[in-house]
Amino acid sequence: DYARATNPGQFAADLQKNASNIVKQYAALGLTITADQAIEYANNMMKQAIIKDGKVVRFDQDYLNKLMADSIKFTTTNSIDGRVVYTGLAGKLETLASKLYNTARDYGFQQTSSNANFTKWFEASMKGLIAGTLNEEDLDNDLQSRAKLFAPGLARFIDQGQTLREAANPWLKAIADTWEVDIESVDLNDDYVQRAINMQDEKGNFTTMNLYDTKKLARRSKKWDETQTAKEEKTSIASRILKDFGFLG
Repeated sequence: DYARATNPGQFAADLQKNASNIVKQYAALGLTITADQAIEYANNMMKQAIIKDGKVVRFDQDYLNKLMADSIKFTTTNSIDGRVVYTGLAGKLETLASKLYNTARDYGFQQTSSNANFTKWFEASMKGLIAGTLNEEDLDNDLQSRAKLFAPGLARFIDQGQTLREAANPWLKAIADTWEVDIESVDLNDDYVQRAINMQDEKGNFTTMNLYDTKKLARRSKKWDETQTAKEEKTSIASRILKDFGFLG
């Protein structure tokens, strides 16, 4: 107020410059802001701090970060393969959302539209990262804790710094090879994967199935019936039966 009163021209120029900077920060995140909002926030930040109800209220970058985080609109209009898909995110928010999705997937966090826990985690994580109340290490620690509960048979590998997908790679590969599919298409939440990485020993401790038995287990899935190997084996068996009965020479 003192600056506004003593040098209104300079105050107006600084206000416009700061408001423009705020608009640019919003735009970089793919967020929209009105001119009136930008001017209001810039005006507050030029005050730096005020005393309200006996407490100091600071108008700094943290203040602006929280405003930007609170302005994120999480709109879900559809889903792909049952996974939650957010629309309307752009700029750095879209990049951040993609990274969060991939990280959650690597730790086995189910991203289905029916999984309210994932939706809550995703939106809180997005807001926390933008507001500055969370960092990537916080998220990694949270996902590691979730993954160890989800796959106790691989907890020792997760403690060593591997993601769940990295730790489960040998079993994922065994199953993918058996099903003749790309390893990236095998879901950590698949029942056959879960049985392979969360087997219990005779003492009730969680461990992992050996890879030979994992491949045998994978052959019990309907997905194996669709493989070229399965079709060739069935054809071979049918031919042997016909030959045994004298229908083939």
